[in-house]
Amino acid sequence: MSFLSPFFMWLIPLVSIPLIIHILSRRKIKIIEFSSIQFLKKMEHESIRKLQIIQILLLIIRTLMILCIVLMISRPVYKGIFSNWVNDPSSTYSAIIIDDTFSNNGVYDFITREEITKKVLDSVLSNIEDDSQISISSLSKGEIYNGFKSTIPKISKFVSTGYSDGSFSKVFSDITKNLQKEYANKELFIISDAQQSNYQTIQNALSFEEWNVYYYKFQDIQANLSIVEVEVVNDIPLINSPIDIEVTVTNNGFDDVENALLQLIVEDINVGQQIISLKEGKTGKFKFTTAFSYPGLFRGIAEISKDSRVEDNKYYFHVRLPEKLNISIIGEQIENLLFVKTPLNTLNQDSTLLNIQLFSRANLGSVDLRNQDVVIINGLKNIPKQLSNKIKSFLNRDGHLILFPDKDETTLMNLEFFGIKNNPNSKIEYYNNEFQLLDQSSININSIKSLFNQSELFPVKIFKYLPLQDKNNHQLQLKNRDGIWNRYFTENGTVDLFGIALDLEWTNFPLRGAYIPFWHTLIYSTLSNVTKNRIYVGESWTTQIPYYISRNSNIYYVSASNDRYILSVDSNYDISTRRIESVGFHQIKSDDTVIFETAVNIHKSEVKSFVMSNDEISNYFNNNVIITSNQDEFSKLIKSGRLGVELWRWFLIALCILVVFEMVLSNLKQYKNG
Repeated sequence: MSFLSPFFMWLIPLVSIPLIIHILSRRKIKIIEFSSIQFLKKMEHESIRKLQIIQILLLIIRTLMILCIVLMISRPVYKGIFSNWVNDPSSTYSAIIIDDTFSNNGVYDFITREEITKKVLDSVLSNIEDDSQISISSLSKGEIYNGFKSTIPKISKFVSTGYSDGSFSKVFSDITKNLQKEYANKELFIISDAQQSNYQTIQNALSFEEWNVYYYKFQDIQANLSIVEVEVVNDIPLINSPIDIEVTVTNNGFDDVENALLQLIVEDINVGQQIISLKEGKTGKFKFTTAFSYPGLFRGIAEISKDSRVEDNKYYFHVRLPEKLNISIIGEQIENLLFVKTPLNTLNQDSTLLNIQLFSRANLGSVDLRNQDVVIINGLKNIPKQLSNKIKSFLNRDGHLILFPDKDETTLMNLEFFGIKNNPNSKIEYYNNEFQLLDQSSININSIKSLFNQSELFPVKIFKYLPLQDKNNHQLQLKNRDGIWNRYFTENGTVDLFGIALDLEWTNFPLRGAYIPFWHTLIYSTLSNVTKNRIYVGESWTTQIPYYISRNSNIYYVSASNDRYILSVDSNYDISTRRIESVGFHQIKSDDTVIFETAVNIHKSEVKSFVMSNDEISNYFNNNVIITSNQDEFSKLIKSGRLGVELWRWFLIALCILVVFEMVLSNLKQYKNG
């Protein structure tokens, strides 16, 4: 405890005044005559004892009253948590960090968090002198202002909550690096909801020893359902087939939610509704089933009824069913491609799904893979270098390469050029009606697994095969655990390598009912779920434009709100946007033609909130922090943290109580005397 005015300490001896008066009053002797001594005896044993107790109590109370008056005048202060404060504005550096990440959206008690942020920021600034140095930063944008408090612009410039995430450690590290000199006082003011994901860091890398930290923590939002993710469940979505779409919803609020409306909208058509309920802190998955009668890229939105934070009540996604696949089939001889051509031509009866080209070894020079989606090679023992280079470029553009041995091959072709280890195993043959069966459980793609049901009367039999190595890449095995289908991810593309020739001497598979559905599923299998290629707010979008787009074309980015700017194309035809700041459907165009479209959403770490407790915040800042969620008290806490708590109000309250007791006891004494 210290006193703002030590001069008043000299007034403390005044507390002895009641004691002096009491001693002097005892010297006054008053003689009263009584007719009988029995009254004196009674007074001695009863009244005198009570009067003496009252006098002592009055002496103590009056002494304490004078002490309270003296202490009130001297204005004592109980030192705050930051006892190192030096009252010098020019030696004070105040850093303010505003959490403008997505999780700080929302409404509490009919007031938006943005409005609360403005009030708290105004309260902080009112406690900073004009000639103090000040820095204002946000978690998503970094430093916004650095200078004297007297030249700061309107606070509305600093308060805007977006959809991005952010890193406290990065922002604080930048603040410490930008300090130009040493300051006697270094203050850090934080306005945040204390979401854990924003404070993930190695704490030893940050030091708060020289900083006085004041933390305003937003009060929790009561009712808030958030759509965290939307997934197309099907491995391979196909036209005229059921497509399951799973919506993940979490309850981030502190109230149980009953009977909320969850809707699935595709191309502005409501294709499904569910009434859902979720307990506080719980997550649920809700499935919708729909179908598409024609191919294309379809826009979808999952939407939930409004609550205290509406910004996370929508999730944008795409369902892609390729409009028309370009397929090139390459083999030693055209006549050996019968069991490849037939299923694809059957699928393409109306010529709307596939565009098929056939090439034999005789015309490999005319192969052009620049605009192909799938390349099927059947039995090329030695792939010419020129074709290998074309295939490598094709794979780099997300191409899908499917490889089958020819019926006369005894070993597989060498694929080391594509980054796949050589397979030296020789052909295995069965005779006398012996064969191997497929191990259905080894298939990793669910849509293909369902095609091979070994309980059928006519199972798929394997009479000859080339066993494949690399067990980690097996997609299909035989009952003896030998692999006959491997899938590799090389460059940016996919390679499917098969160990069976498409010939009836090798397998009866081409005669089974699953053969055509197998090809249908296989050629679409790498285009299964475009929602896996997500872009979140705060990221840039990087892709490669098609070869047929001229460098002289105007390539530009169009945001969900129709903002646009020109993109530059590098030597590899790569383009990259700036940091994306909004949710919705974003496009890349060439002149007026849409080349690419993507759905942008809020990152999971921001939508699914985990908030730090006050103890966790205190530990993070090494217990050198004042925390509050009361905006009206924040200004008082700043003052008390710097200068301590003035106690004169408490002494005033004590004085009032003592005066009441003194009045009661004085009246009681007079009553006894009377």
